Amino acid sequence: MTKNKAGGWIAGTAFACILVLAAAWFVLVSPTLATAAETRAAAESQLDQNAIAKIKLAKLKEQFENIDALRSELAALQLQVPPTAELSTYKRQVDAVAAAHSVTIVSFQAATAVGVTPPAAPEPVAESTDAATEGEAADAVVPAPPVVTTFTVPVTINVVGSYENVLAFLQDVQTGTQRLMLVEQLAGAAQTPSDASGGKPQLNEGDLELIVTGSLYVLPPTDAAVPVADPAAEPSAPTPLPPANGRNPLLPLG
Repeated sequence: MTKNKAGGWIAGTAFACILVLAAAWFVLVSPTLATAAETRAAAESQLDQNAIAKIKLAKLKEQFENIDALRSELAALQLQVPPTAELSTYKRQVDAVAAAHSVTIVSFQAATAVGVTPPAAPEPVAESTDAATEGEAADAVVPAPPVVTTFTVPVTINVVGSYENVLAFLQDVQTGTQRLMLVEQLAGAAQTPSDASGGKPQLNEGDLELIVTGSLYVLPPTDAAVPVADPAAEPSAPTPLPPANGRNPLLPLG
């Protein structure tokens, strides 16, 4: 009888211990393990971020070591596309090219800078439904106008000289100056012998007059103001073409 009672107490004590251990697991051990796992995951994530940041810092350090070369490259690019129009500087470059090839600049004209509008992103096509109302149409979001960051300055250069010299001038005015110029249109005419007049030198047989129309580019700082031509304004009269004698002015003259 005594053994049966002792066995019952032992079983009850063992069951109570199991309950205590289970409660300790759920109340103390399990939350601690979960917190430790979260801390371990956070630490691994931070280590990964630190590694990425270290790579970025090394890249920035490498770029900073080459900052003088980058500044030189930027300065060279700004000579091609300056932050302001700098037309007087470009005119001196064109004069130097003309002198180098023994051609005469009859006229040099530059128009007002015009903003280059980037192409607008295509709008998504909304499916029309019968439930759409006029109020919903009025509440449609109007897209913001595109931001103009680049400007073009239209220029027209009229030169006269021998056929070979004029073509050499045309080549160097595109590639032989610091300024980037895009030639958009050419108009030429063969000249007949005549005395100097109207800004032209004495002309000889085979001379060529060439009107070069193109654009210069300007990339101002974001806080700078550049005069923009009014699209509604009447366009200026085109430069008159020199008289032609029916022959192709860009073919060698015999």
